[in-house]
Amino acid sequence: MSDSVLIEISGCQNPQRIGDVIFVHGLGGSARKTWHPQAKDNDNNFWPAWLGEDMLDVGIWSLGYEVEPFRWKGATMPLVDRATNTLALLSIRQRCK
Repeated sequence: MSDSVLIEISGCQNPQRIGDVIFVHGLGGSARKTWHPQAKDNDNNFWPAWLGEDMLDVGIWSLGYEVEPFRWKGATMPLVDRATNTLALLSIRQRCK
């Protein structure tokens, strides 16, 4: 995946939310596995969901994107481009509501 994917975790549909938190993994990471104590990607027993339980008025997201430590291992995008892409995703989601 060369594009960014915003995964809704908690509170993202709340029009009264006071802000958003986006979890961004590092090199070779994953939008869910990075934040899970057993590196699973199929349940909500992970840090972003726990934060959402404590902060009901905040949208919690996790950013999914492919990034490898070396270009020859896989797809990558410069960090500035990734940030711009992510802001555009948030903006599109806000306009669609």
